[in-house]
Amino acid sequence: MTTDGGGWTTFQRRMNGSVDFYVDWESYKKGFGNLEGEFWLGNDYLHRLTASASMVFRIDVEDYEGDRRFAEYTTFAVADESDDYRVTIDGYRGTAGDALVSLDRPISFSRNAFDILEI
Repeated sequence: MTTDGGGWTTFQRRMNGSVDFYVDWESYKKGFGNLEGEFWLGNDYLHRLTASASMVFRIDVEDYEGDRRFAEYTTFAVADESDDYRVTIDGYRGTAGDALVSLDRPISFSRNAFDILEI
């Protein structure tokens, strides 16, 4: 990704609903979809990426009129499966609003396929 100087890893892309994101635990663990279209990279990969170094998390959104906004978090880590891939996130800046840090509970993946956090 070349956004904001480049060096980003895209781990989720959703555009047109061509991929079902209401899938089971194992699918989120290993990843699903197509890297050329909609996909989820995989929780195991996210854990490995964030366990070894400090990472910044960035969300870029574009509406149907082409207006773009972003949210960036200076602290981002994903725990391993034994901790239900708990997400640590903090340090917001951006134009999209801070929907993640303001949550009043920790963010974890649920083993119920239809209880995945959506914001």
